[in-house]
Amino acid sequence: MRLFTISLLFLFFFVSNAKAFVKEIAPGVFVHLGKHLDIDEGYDGDICNIGFIVGDDAIAVIDTGGNYLVGNQLRQYITENFKQPIKYVINTHAHLDHVYGNISFDEVVIYGHKNLPKAMQLRANIYERLNEKYQGKVASSSPLVLATKLVEIGQDVDLDLGNRKITLSAYPVAHSEADLTVYDQKTQVLWSGDLVFIERTPSIDGNIHGYIKALQFINELEISQIIPGHGIPSSKEYATQPMLGYLMTLRDDIRQYIDDGKSLEYALEHAVQSEKEKWLLFDIQNERNVNQVYLMMEWE
Repeated sequence: MRLFTISLLFLFFFVSNAKAFVKEIAPGVFVHLGKHLDIDEGYDGDICNIGFIVGDDAIAVIDTGGNYLVGNQLRQYITENFKQPIKYVINTHAHLDHVYGNISFDEVVIYGHKNLPKAMQLRANIYERLNEKYQGKVASSSPLVLATKLVEIGQDVDLDLGNRKITLSAYPVAHSEADLTVYDQKTQVLWSGDLVFIERTPSIDGNIHGYIKALQFINELEISQIIPGHGIPSSKEYATQPMLGYLMTLRDDIRQYIDDGKSLEYALEHAVQSEKEKWLLFDIQNERNVNQVYLMMEWE
């Protein structure tokens, strides 16, 4: 039922905004929704949520998409509709669908987690091959552009956009090793990056225990809406509770299988099947998650 409900919401969002590249989901907070596609199925660099926050004096862009075409489209929309300059780009983590549009903002200061440059460089060879395979010539015009301003864990950074402050917070290893959130103090909207997925099965490229802790922390914040890395902006409860349900079930299932001497193959077939009807792209992503988490927890 939940998947059916959110699918209707997703459809309504797109139908009601078919002519708009972005939607203003709170005053001065604009979001472009990425498509629910896996990398292996028609990836065109436009599968994650990107957008921007507008202050009186400046604009901050949050994530830039998976290539220069997506980045250019976002930049063009901003420059055609706002007089304020784009002062900051903020990358929420290192995954290819969020950062390869940075080239479209190459003269702008780019912020990220303290681990972000290393994480981007470690993945660069793999991501360049994937981009070339699925995006062809577009990939050659979308080189990797690294963040230069870094946020330490536990040392939040406030940026003033003019009568509007946003707070950047870096997290210990969770969804990835370089997760960062952006909190708009004016509207209490949180850009979560891929710490939150809505509709689409969550992806784990870091540490499941840290991921659960990060979501529990977010759940304690005063938040009006969460803009997830993938899916429709939603209330905090609607965003975090299904995520926690999936991750805790995954953790507990795998822990039980390991304790019972069950193999990875057994876990791949059985883990988290109670969640299957609640998420899109479940079979593809859940298998990846089980592989990641089983191998990690096997050594605990």
